[in-house]
Amino acid sequence: MSAPPALQIREANAHLAAVHRRAAELEARLDAAERTVHAQAERLALHDQQLRAALDELGRAKDRFFRQLDRDRSRSLDADEFRQGLAKLGLVLDQAEAEGVCRKWDRDGSGTLDLEEFLRALRPPMSQAREAVIAAAFAKLDRSGDGVVTVDDLRGVYSGRAHPKVRSGEWTEDEVLRRFLDNFDSSEKDGQVTLAEFQDYYSGVSASMNTDEEFVAMMTSAWQLSPRKPGDPRWEAVCGGHPGRKFRPAQVWSEGQGGILTSETKIKPLKKKSVKHQPNQKMANGE
Repeated sequence: MSAPPALQIREANAHLAAVHRRAAELEARLDAAERTVHAQAERLALHDQQLRAALDELGRAKDRFFRQLDRDRSRSLDADEFRQGLAKLGLVLDQAEAEGVCRKWDRDGSGTLDLEEFLRALRPPMSQAREAVIAAAFAKLDRSGDGVVTVDDLRGVYSGRAHPKVRSGEWTEDEVLRRFLDNFDSSEKDGQVTLAEFQDYYSGVSASMNTDEEFVAMMTSAWQLSPRKPGDPRWEAVCGGHPGRKFRPAQVWSEGQGGILTSETKIKPLKKKSVKHQPNQKMANGE
């Protein structure tokens, strides 16, 4: 025998009320998640500004030194200018030694050192901890595992649909991804970023950071990498004072939360949902 109509109505109303409560709970959770994303985005944006300011100041100091050596204002240094400039700093090289150093630093084979080659040569070598975290970030981008990051690697992982220039029709989604890659590419933009180019980009960032801890913290935050727990021998080997032992990045780092890219240069974290590999970019809110 079916329930009286009044009872059926009460049961239906109770069910509807439960559905509304559940919907309200879900909406509250989504609002909280959105607030968290915005807070993290603001923190990373501030960090990005501070990092760029430090890099700019370091670059200006080295640029001033370069101009002091560049006596003929050609924006390049020949071996003689290089030798005489070092002599003023108390480092005496003979002509043959100066020419040998210039040949080693001269990446384009022009016979002189331009500002970019000079600045690159002045960058201090990176520790194993820094190299490991850079390689881990690159591996997270290189989904195909072929050692080269392309737009195809980014497509399906990162989305540019919400980028303001995509919304306005000025850029396509692929253009957003390409411009992001161009940040790490060499001066000859080919739409492909190798590990060497990625390392070269971050060696400039590394030069402005005094400690491994500061650099590793910046990279793990930006790329949402999760370091193995201290005490794990794999972690200790890279970050705990065992520079002689070599480990693959995957042995030291594991993938962390997903993320969101709001412009071609800024990386913002996003709480990971039930998506398979969602690092730090989905290009949402714009600059």
